[in-house]
Amino acid sequence: MEKLNWMIDEVEHRLEAEKQNHDVVRLVVPEECREIRICGEEFSYGRPCFNIWGATSRCSNCSSYKAHYTGKRILKKERLGELLCMVELVPLVVSGAGRTIDSLVLERLDYRLATEEEREKIPDKSTEKHLALAYYDTLTGMFTRQGFFIHARGCWRRSKPGMKILY
Repeated sequence: MEKLNWMIDEVEHRLEAEKQNHDVVRLVVPEECREIRICGEEFSYGRPCFNIWGATSRCSNCSSYKAHYTGKRILKKERLGELLCMVELVPLVVSGAGRTIDSLVLERLDYRLATEEEREKIPDKSTEKHLALAYYDTLTGMFTRQGFFIHARGCWRRSKPGMKILY
């Protein structure tokens, strides 16, 4: 088993630290297929995960569900148009306040521009909903860090045709 073990009173701090290193970080309860927020000793459920991806029910190949039931970390790459999404799913046990929650999965997503080779090898799975998760924060609706850079790059290209951006 590769499950992470966190104390309930440190979850918020740890998630904030994770958000400094990843584009999207969230806790999911795979059995409920919902995002969860832990504030102090309070729990609140967000909307169903499949709604974020634009589906009408749980994905038949849900990676968070697999990570939870195998107890193993899952790493995968998906191409969404010109973006490459690196997904890491980590089973998590949260303990404290007289209870233990062992059915959580920490999802870490990172986006970057796909190389020419990756565009040829990895099939495009983009939909409008997938790209929305890459570009916008699900809670605030504002650009994610990667979404801002991609949007700015597109604005720059439209304003300066023929100019190259070196990064």
